Amino acid sequence: MIITKVLTDKKKMKVIFDDQNYLLLDYDLIAKYSLYSKKEISKELFLELKEEEEVIKLYNYSLSYLSKYSKTEEAFYSYLINKGYTDEIVRTVIKKLISNNYLDDFSFTDRKIYSLISRGYGKFYINSKLKSLGVSDTIINDYDYTLVEEFYTENFLKIANKQKRLYSKFSIFEQRKKLNSYLTRRGYEFSLINNFINKI
Repeated sequence: MIITKVLTDKKKMKVIFDDQNYLLLDYDLIAKYSLYSKKEISKELFLELKEEEEVIKLYNYSLSYLSKYSKTEEAFYSYLINKGYTDEIVRTVIKKLISNNYLDDFSFTDRKIYSLISRGYGKFYINSKLKSLGVSDTIINDYDYTLVEEFYTENFLKIANKQKRLYSKFSIFEQRKKLNSYLTRRGYEFSLINNFINKI
């Protein structure tokens, strides 16, 4: 295969071949393989460059996607595989995203925990939700909730007192029963719930 033209195409270089095929490549790949007009390359190198092009396209798409949606490594891998990309290309892109700190399960976990706490959910619910989102058991089990203890307690009291006001027309027994049921569904610990309802 013979290169007939090498053109600038926005932030990429467009390499056109004599059989009308073309590739959109980064500048560093042009330099790495010394691609220039009238140079002949093998079919094997063309296929290698074609794969590099796919990696570039998927990497750029991933950056755009992750700027809008937060994902764990596992969840994002499944998302890309389900879109029809090959395992090899997906793993290459994910490795690059991780090395450039665009995909970070630890940061994802921090953000998600803060979000769920602020929405009135307890540790049991939060841990279950994180697992369903693809966060590893190791990260979940190692998370130090003492770092968010004050924030966690404030939000628990906020939601518990709100429900207490709604149940104020009921007897003390019924208030406690309803509060226990509600707060348990929200995933709060039994000790925290019991400490609150025993003060009613």
